[in-house]
Amino acid sequence: FRVPFALGTQEKVLGKGGSLVGKNPELHEQNSGPRVARALTLTDDLKEASEGERQQTADVWGLERRGDHIYELDGSRRSELKDMRHIRLVRHAMQYWQSYDGFARAAMSVGANQLVTAMSYYVISYVLVSHHAVVAAWLVVIVFMVIACALIRLDMSLTAWEFNVSCVLIIVGPL
Repeated sequence: FRVPFALGTQEKVLGKGGSLVGKNPELHEQNSGPRVARALTLTDDLKEASEGERQQTADVWGLERRGDHIYELDGSRRSELKDMRHIRLVRHAMQYWQSYDGFARAAMSVGANQLVTAMSYYVISYVLVSHHAVVAAWLVVIVFMVIACALIRLDMSLTAWEFNVSCVLIIVGPL
């Protein structure tokens, strides 16, 4: 068990060699593959980086470089947001995923509403029937119904009449 902010960087924990793979032949046999080779080359690249550069990063293990060369993070190169490469990639990919995104939003809305309704039924069955706490049970049910109506207001674009009808239909269930 290791706490990074208390024990320092990963290199200090492993020792001056920087890797346990070369010191133990059993570990070397277990840890041979493309993922380990990539990790070892990243570690070698970091050894070549200057110590001052490593100290200025926010990475507690000392395994990441600074982001000065990344154009998205460069404050001096302020350009139009729509012209940035990562924004264009997301907008291009978004065309193909809009139907899935819409279905996910609708499913999350219905699921959250059903969860609140199920919790109100649970409170009625447990608090009211088992503990005979009538006032507490109905107050909690009223709070859950207010939450359900708030979810409808936040998730859906309804007219005032449609919103009132949907709230009445949701509230009538547990009451």
